[in-house]
This record gives sequence, C-alpha cells and structure tokens, in this order.
Amino acid sequence: MASAAESTAQICGCGNFALTDAEAALRTLKQMSMPPWWPMRSRELSKVLGVSLQTLANWRSRGTGPSPAPYMRGQGNRTMYRPDMVMAWLHGLLGKQVEPWELVIQWFFDQDILDIKTHTREHVEGVIEFYDRHRFFGKRKDSSNFIRD
Repeated sequence: MASAAESTAQICGCGNFALTDAEAALRTLKQMSMPPWWPMRSRELSKVLGVSLQTLANWRSRGTGPSPAPYMRGQGNRTMYRPDMVMAWLHGLLGKQVEPWELVIQWFFDQDILDIKTHTREHVEGVIEFYDRHRFFGKRKDSSNFIRD
C-alpha cells in the first residue's frame, strides 16, 4: 500500500514531491508580502517548493507542475510563476480545487483592502488593475474608499 505522499507524487507525476512539501510551500507562499499575481522567478519558486530548477523544468515540459506565467516583454528568457496559480496547483494536489482569483480575494482581505470575500472574478481583475496602477501599498480599507462595495 502506497503512502499518501507516494500516491500524491504518482498522481501529479511530481517525483518525490509530497503532501507535506505542498503544505509547507502553501504556508510560505501565503506569508509572502508581495501580491500573489506578481510573478516570481523560477529560482525563487524552486526554493519555496524545495525542488531543483531542473525539476521545475521537467514538470513544465510534462505539464504536471504549476503553470508558468506568460512570458513578459523585457524579461528575456526567464520563466516566471504567479504565486496565486502555484497555490491553486498546490491546493489541487491536496485535493481542494481553488481558483487563483479566489486566492487573490483572500490576499486582499488579509491585507485589509477588501471588506468582504464575496466578489466575482471580473471584479477582482478590476481591483488588481486599479491596485497595480495606483500602488496602494500601506493603504487600508478604513483610510481609502477605492474598493468598497
């Protein structure tokens, strides 16, 4: 009988990546101060996940790991990953389906930027665009009314 970690590795084709690794990586990603839609480099992600860069490249070529962010102009050939998409992939490994935009709502809520958690995907995309355009770092929902419903 295979252990839970072995069965997770077999299901996702992720080698020795175990449930405990996924849980630890989720905790680390949730504690990051940067917005979860801002891409991080593959080198940073490999440290968070506890895997090598080659393992990330293998997962990418096999389609078994987290999806990389679309290539951005001016970034050369760097492969970047959006933390919200990585967290959604990790939740999937743990048997919980979560959409990346739902994780963005949670981040906004945790940062005291959104008042409530019930928003649509389209609303969240608009909030992200507004947030990035105005860089409301350090602002709280009680000191500005830019996202109130």
